[in-house]
Amino acid sequence: MIDTNALIGAMLSGDGSNRQVLRACLERRVQPLLGQALFSEYEDVMKRAELFRECAISPTERMNLLDALLSVRE
Repeated sequence: MIDTNALIGAMLSGDGSNRQVLRACLERRVQPLLGQALFSEYEDVMKRAELFRECAISPTERMNLLDALLSVRE
């Protein structure tokens, strides 16, 4: 399971442990556990424009990243 703060932190920062965890999931080195409630929370938070005002990735890219994370979950 990736905490929402860790997922959002990975998107907002260019490096760090949050980004490493997300990368490990996407590279299938670790298996993320993700239920409907957590997925809904991810979606809700990722749509908050004010949170991502300084973010280098676009809303579409954020949703693509979430789709990619979903594709590697158990």
